[in-house]
Amino acid sequence: MASKQQIQLSPTRVLQLQTVGTECTWRNIDSQLETLQPFWNHLQLHCNAECCGIEAFDWTAQGIYHARDATHDASTGKKFLKLKLTVKQLDAQAIESQILNQWMIKQDFLTLIEHIIDCLIDS
Repeated sequence: MASKQQIQLSPTRVLQLQTVGTECTWRNIDSQLETLQPFWNHLQLHCNAECCGIEAFDWTAQGIYHARDATHDASTGKKFLKLKLTVKQLDAQAIESQILNQWMIKQDFLTLIEHIIDCLIDS
């Protein structure tokens, strides 16, 4: 599946998603994302994941703060740290998620997770 998407992380920072080639090894990560389902639900701003995939989410610091506050879950940061470690250890080049409705290169997903963690730490 090819992707030429850009994800706006801040007014000055954009993540250009790499193309997921047909030769990439991949793993589904939905079981790792389930504990963060309320966060993902509140992070959807522009549309919903079923329709627009990763582009439905507000990846800015303000969007991340809103999703965190709306979930009322004090362990959100710890859950993202655990998710980061789990994804890093995957023996795959790409990830797939029905929750996020997205295929992406593992390193791009890790960049998004690290961005969320940084925002949560800075808030």
